[in-house]
Amino acid sequence: MVPGGQAPARPADEAERLADLRELGVLDYGSDPDLESLADRAALIADTRIALLSIIEEDEQVFKAAIGLDADRTPRDLSFCGHAILEGAAPMIVPDARQDARFAANPLVTGDPNVIFYAGIPLLTSRGHSIGTLCVVDDKPRELTDRQLAALERLAGQAAGLIEARGRELAARRRDTAHGEELDERTGLPMRDSMVAQVATAGPLPPMSSALAIRAEEIDAAGPRGGLMADGALAAISRAILGSLPASARMARAFGTFVILLPGADGAAARAVVATIRNRLRGAIVVEPSVSVHVGLTAGVATSGHGVEATPGDLVSVAEDALRQTPTFGLTCMVVDEGTQETRARTAAIRSDLAAAVTEGQLVVHYQPIVRLPGGEPIGSEALVRWRHPELGLIPPDEFIPFAEDMGIIQEIDRYVLRRALSDLARGAVPGTEVSVNVSPVSIRAALPDVVDSDLREARVMPSSLVLELTERVRFDRDPDVAQILRSLGDAGVRVAIDDFGAGTTSLAHLRTLPVSRLKLDRSLITDLIGPDSDRASMVVRTLAELAQQLGIEVLAEGVEEAAQRDILIEAGIPLAQGYFFGRPGPLHEA
Repeated sequence: MVPGGQAPARPADEAERLADLRELGVLDYGSDPDLESLADRAALIADTRIALLSIIEEDEQVFKAAIGLDADRTPRDLSFCGHAILEGAAPMIVPDARQDARFAANPLVTGDPNVIFYAGIPLLTSRGHSIGTLCVVDDKPRELTDRQLAALERLAGQAAGLIEARGRELAARRRDTAHGEELDERTGLPMRDSMVAQVATAGPLPPMSSALAIRAEEIDAAGPRGGLMADGALAAISRAILGSLPASARMARAFGTFVILLPGADGAAARAVVATIRNRLRGAIVVEPSVSVHVGLTAGVATSGHGVEATPGDLVSVAEDALRQTPTFGLTCMVVDEGTQETRARTAAIRSDLAAAVTEGQLVVHYQPIVRLPGGEPIGSEALVRWRHPELGLIPPDEFIPFAEDMGIIQEIDRYVLRRALSDLARGAVPGTEVSVNVSPVSIRAALPDVVDSDLREARVMPSSLVLELTERVRFDRDPDVAQILRSLGDAGVRVAIDDFGAGTTSLAHLRTLPVSRLKLDRSLITDLIGPDSDRASMVVRTLAELAQQLGIEVLAEGVEEAAQRDILIEAGIPLAQGYFFGRPGPLHEA
């Protein structure tokens, strides 16, 4: 027994039934307009308030279509449909659940949605196993006529056939993926470029189509190794997202993001998909019994404009651009028109030419001075990579670094900048006694301490003269491997700085256990020092300075552009600064 009545037994063919369910991939895609239409017709035929297409999973029933009910699942032990699949091919009719010992005290009967009448017709696979039901529900006692029941049985047969067809399509897609697409090891999804190329070869997209670029943002985690760094976490999140998508959608993995193509979906439909994904991710994502993670969603949406033939690459690239402009947990929508296609052409050139930039010496390093307050004496410089493209001119890093991470060549770029900066510092070309070098999250690997040590020895530079800057995307507070790498660097004498501090999720409390010697305050905090929010910004900066000082961590303010900002920073006790007010990034002779 369960609270509320009698739990359904497991059918004798439970293992085979679940095997069919897995093989058909019924839960690997979300809403299906054709299944929704069948459920809608069932409600009309039976003249009931609710109609559902219910799939019986191992521990829950999942609604592939729901008319008149705002829910997507219930526990299997409370489900009527769990009983219905025990009937073989025969319908299960419950005229009045209040009079049925199995259901009289069921909370679905005694409370919302007040299930009084139920009729469920099993959905049989071609092997004869019931994977769920097409059911109609009402809040008052009912009977069905023979004609109504026959019509519902025909609809159930159509639904089962449609699910089988969808399963064949998914199986064919998986075979194509296995033979023609590069796969992401952690999620099993195709990689972004492979998916885009394969969709493009299938022919033009419908005139109105969309793409999503989404990033799962960790809110909280539980377990000894919880969060997005936990083994299987990304796979669990990707399955949850896949289960929220329409059957025609294609999903892929890019660095730190998921990208989704929605053929035939306009802007409203694409935003509705984002809302469905948000709702699906609202609860804890269980990775394993002792590990779970709560995530939120940041999303960019791109939709083809009227009269514009947008390619899959156009849509995905513009969605990625939209995501880059979106604040955490936000949503930005863009339309692919002639203007964005010009931007897309530039993006395509950057992506296609980037590998050659690394091998053909087109990358250059500029330096921006770091000064000590209050006097403004230079103590060192930050090394900043630029790309001198033969046709597009000087390209800033925010335009090409994300692609370098996607393409797997960011480590080569990081290594080039590191060696160049150490060489320039060693020959006295860099002002001051230290140089700061940015390191991508992708480069934070076990071999990094040995690589840095080798380059320091080759350049004959003391470890204490090197500062490695990491962004909060590294999530060093969550991944023990990353924490150990940082400790190894710290033990060797290399200093570690956290860039853009205050824009992400890292707290000062986490820094007590890590060898972090410098915090670079995010430029948004510095900008606000002379804006309408200046009092709050000043208080935040002053508080961070005091707390960091207590932890023995020095603070650097970046993005200083005005004398007034400098003066406030001096008053707040900030010891280091960087920004256009003190010097713009430039080649060595200009820095």
